[in-house]
Amino acid sequence: MTKWFIPANPKEYRLEDVLRELPHVDWRQHNNVQVGDIVYIYCSRPISQIKYKMRVTAVNITTERSTAAREYWVRPSEFDTSISHNKFFRMVLVDENTTQYLKYDDLEKHGLNTCRGGLKLKDPLLSYIESHFSDLYPNEITNTHGIYEGAVKSVLVNKYERNPIARQICLDKHGYNCSVCELNFEENYGEIGKNFIHVHHIIPISSIGNEYEIDPENDLVPVCPNCHAMLHKGKDGKVLAVEELKELLK
Repeated sequence: MTKWFIPANPKEYRLEDVLRELPHVDWRQHNNVQVGDIVYIYCSRPISQIKYKMRVTAVNITTERSTAAREYWVRPSEFDTSISHNKFFRMVLVDENTTQYLKYDDLEKHGLNTCRGGLKLKDPLLSYIESHFSDLYPNEITNTHGIYEGAVKSVLVNKYERNPIARQICLDKHGYNCSVCELNFEENYGEIGKNFIHVHHIIPISSIGNEYEIDPENDLVPVCPNCHAMLHKGKDGKVLAVEELKELLK
């Protein structure tokens, strides 16, 4: 397993919104990244800090199969040229850094020579970075003060809240079948698929902004991971509606 340092520019790509709205991040494959590798994402100015610990779950994903989308680019016109003739690797979030550490000056003191392009990490820089992250996958956070989505809540680390109460109300209303293709994981995979399904925001959080009160029965729908990815991949830079994706399946 290799551990990587990879920079991201918040002035070009809204990675924070991707992590809030999608189950994974598809990244252009410039390095020899392998499944199981760990990637530490350094967000350049004005943040200038390592913010995210990610785990690689797939490699060599073609443009057609990727969930890279124009809507997350600050200048969408740059998206078209950036993805042409590229392959992607896929990452999921492991942990988020919300401390004052891992700033550029700190990283430089521990052996970082450049923050341009991806590089393989080694000690002492690797040990310093790892000391500020956990190995746990983020869980949904409970909320006892009403039902909201998109809030930043402090526990051991700050994470954009995915309210489990809202999720359960949605599923109590709509069930566990995908709203697009009607896949039921328990029927297809048995016991291990019981109660497994993604919940999709009909209106993307990034288009709303900050914390907002949600109507779980009308604002959320259950979808399988494949349909969830296709909804956000969208068309002409826009997230597809559930009914639009159903038509494409036909």
